[in-house]
Amino acid sequence: MNAAPSHTVVESELAYDLLQDHTELVLALLERPMPKGEVIEMLGNETPLKRLLKHGLVSQEGNTIYAVAEAYTQLRQEGMVTFLERYILPSLSAGLSVESDVDAGGIANVWSVPLKLSPKDLETVRPDNIDDFFNELLEASDLPAQGLLSRLSVLVIGTSKEIDTELSKEDAILKQLKCASIQRSTATEKHLAILSQFDCLADSTRFEAARDVVQKLVNKVDVKKASTPSEANYHLTVATHWRCTAANGLDNEVEVSQLC
Repeated sequence: MNAAPSHTVVESELAYDLLQDHTELVLALLERPMPKGEVIEMLGNETPLKRLLKHGLVSQEGNTIYAVAEAYTQLRQEGMVTFLERYILPSLSAGLSVESDVDAGGIANVWSVPLKLSPKDLETVRPDNIDDFFNELLEASDLPAQGLLSRLSVLVIGTSKEIDTELSKEDAILKQLKCASIQRSTATEKHLAILSQFDCLADSTRFEAARDVVQKLVNKVDVKKASTPSEANYHLTVATHWRCTAANGLDNEVEVSQLC
């Protein structure tokens, strides 16, 4: 991109709920401005649009509705359990379902690694690894696209809490999720936790670019991988879920399932 991406930080409780309820519309508006009538048709009636406009989540010029930024950063307002059920678990479940040979509804993958970080690296784990990661995902979502677009979610979980090495991979990742949630709610440990998700609309080109961004992160942290799980002092997991209706022509390095 030629310029730094613009961000809207969603902090108010009402705006947060509106964005959660109408994510698909906002993602569509990030792709292109839409006539007011088309937006109302998507929403079912004009009332939600009036609320979105009132809380600054979209804007209107003449008869056209626009997204107000290239990216929306949501600061959760509800309790952690509700936050996980509403936003995080759907993406993670898709990746874990692949591990269990269950249809994920699209293309899903989950990658997890135990890390051995120095005290300095541990204190700066998010800015050193994740901030650029999300900026690069935003660049991938900005690539020209064509044809059917489907929602792509990329979830990152990180925690410095100890994870039982006897747990199965699926249970260990769920334990990481629980630990990251607790750490995020603890002021003195918040900087050690990562629990963030990126959403966009993607065609195969954007999906491949996003997958390359994930692989870049994997390669970056691989040199810090713990020799044995018991030596790990940090656990990082990335789950991707592209809710595509077809995956023809993709290099199938991840599990693929077709939607009916």
